[in-house]
Amino acid sequence: MDPQLFNELSPKMQTGDLLVFRSDGLIPAIIRKRTRSKWSHVGLIVRLSEAPNEVTLVHASKHSGGVVPILASRELQALKGVAAWVPMNHVKATKSNPNYKQDIVHAAVTLFGLHYNMNTLWRAFLPFLRWAIPAYYDAFCCSFAATHCLKKAQLVRETDITQQELIDKDLYTEPVPLWPVGHFFANY
Repeated sequence: MDPQLFNELSPKMQTGDLLVFRSDGLIPAIIRKRTRSKWSHVGLIVRLSEAPNEVTLVHASKHSGGVVPILASRELQALKGVAAWVPMNHVKATKSNPNYKQDIVHAAVTLFGLHYNMNTLWRAFLPFLRWAIPAYYDAFCCSFAATHCLKKAQLVRETDITQQELIDKDLYTEPVPLWPVGHFFANY
């Protein structure tokens, strides 16, 4: 991660913005192919009142054991891949729900500690086997955790959308590359 770039952009990051990631590996490649996205992971930015100067990322991850809050800078430092910040259209969000930031934070906090749900991924990747794969409604994959919070804030209607579908909604602006920058990012 370029600490200077992150330090420059982090004061602009607000509750409701997204961080999207692309990493190597079989599961991320399957996720990208199935979702028709260049991204394999998404996290929702929240500004917690306990740490207003910190950019907290709420995401569901198999490696972290479920839905957890983590400092965005820490997640980006550990990243082996590409990341981008996707700012929300906060003017539009405010028109939809003046209290959307508080609603997002409240929804995110209620998810902390819930399990990661690989079955959600398998049900999405193998729709012809949906009947054989149990659904767990108290566990989340990354895009479901983010959209759950946005739905609770009345900013989206559905919760089972992919990270690319979320970015494509007019609620968000164009992704801003965070790491790596330059021609390497352009190749993604």
